[in-house]
Formats: sequence, structure tokens, C-alpha cells
Amino acid sequence: MPEFEKLAVWREAHELAVTTYRATRDFPIEERFGLTSQMRRAAIAMPANIAEGKGRGTDSEFAPFVRVAVGSAFELQALSLLARDVDLLDPDTAMQMVTQAAAVIKMLTLLLRRLQEE
Repeated sequence: MPEFEKLAVWREAHELAVTTYRATRDFPIEERFGLTSQMRRAAIAMPANIAEGKGRGTDSEFAPFVRVAVGSAFELQALSLLARDVDLLDPDTAMQMVTQAAAVIKMLTLLLRRLQEE
């Protein structure tokens, strides 16, 4: 098992990416390069940055990747609300994704504090 898989925040971010892929699967074809792509990229960026940062070896090198992951989580929240408001996501799914992203943000913020203290 890779080191990053041991991190609860990576597992949560990975699950959110899976949720995002499933939620955007039935978006209209004309959104392939719009919301579908943008939401998926934001979702993928979270676990990918956590994994890449964890592989850097030091806390000071890991921290910038955690910051990028936080930004991607906020981006996914905003895009989920937009997709809801233009009737691409049902309100329950959108709020589930916003809530999942908020949990990831909280976990990443705590991780970032720990990394900065060490």
C-alpha cells in the first residue's frame, strides 16, 4: 500500500473524486469540455496533490500540495452549486458533494496546520 493511501484525507478526497465522476457521467455531451471536465479536474486534483505531496519526503515540501488540494476542494464546491443551479445536478447530489468537499477542506486544513508546526 502506498504511503498516501494510509492518509484518511486522501481516502476521503479519493471518494469525492469517485462521487464526482459518477455524478457527472450523465451530463450532456456539450458539457464534456465545460462543467464535466472542470468538475472532474478539480476532484482529481485533491487526491493527486495529496499523493504527490506525500511523496516529496518533507513536511515543508508537502504543505504547498495540501494548499492546492484545499483550493481544488473549494473549486469543486462552487462548481457543484453551479451545476445544481443550471439543472445538471439534482440538489441532493450537489449538497452531498459540497458537504463531502467541506469535510475534505477541514481535514486538509488540520493537516496543513500540523505540517506547519513541525
